[in-house]
Amino acid sequence: MKEFLDEMPTDQEVIDLILSLPEHYSANLVVDLGGAADSHFSIGIGGAGSGLIYAASGAVVGLIADMLNSDTYCNLSLAGTAVFTSGQLRVAVQTSDTTTSGDFYNPTSGLAAADLPTVFASGGIVWLNSGQAGGGVFGAQVSGQSIQSGFMAFAGFQRNRRYARAIVMSGDFYAGTLTAAFVSQRKTTGSGGGFSFSPSSGSVNV
Repeated sequence: MKEFLDEMPTDQEVIDLILSLPEHYSANLVVDLGGAADSHFSIGIGGAGSGLIYAASGAVVGLIADMLNSDTYCNLSLAGTAVFTSGQLRVAVQTSDTTTSGDFYNPTSGLAAADLPTVFASGGIVWLNSGQAGGGVFGAQVSGQSIQSGFMAFAGFQRNRRYARAIVMSGDFYAGTLTAAFVSQRKTTGSGGGFSFSPSSGSVNV
């Protein structure tokens, strides 16, 4: 290793050094989510004294997340633990350029089925239960399976407006805790000598 400190290594020397690392080392860039990502809470139900979500009793509209300083590619983050039953749970995403409730729309509207992002279904909806794909998390209800051991899942989509919110669809039978949030890379400009948030003020450019 000392020779690499005394002079600039060749590309092949760098490759050989990476290949010589033990298997538990990784050459991937480690990202500090706390310093490089924006996260915005939308729904939080569960925990001591706060009750459980039971979608069969009606829809739950989440808080509005202001994604002003976030990149347009965004992840819906979902985590929870079933308590009484692990029936189907559907969570929809809506976006808007204002905070007026009636202005929120499905960000996947107009996309063909083959063009829907990651695990999203028509209507900007993520079906979360015990289904076949995604490690037994994503997909429609599968009889006899459950997610009572808990889950944490991410679903990526292109955010086409400044604000976003999560909505738990009504009529499902999942009963348990749920946290829904949005996680995105911080929108930055510049490189090398530093960076600054963009935009730092004014209207967002998505």
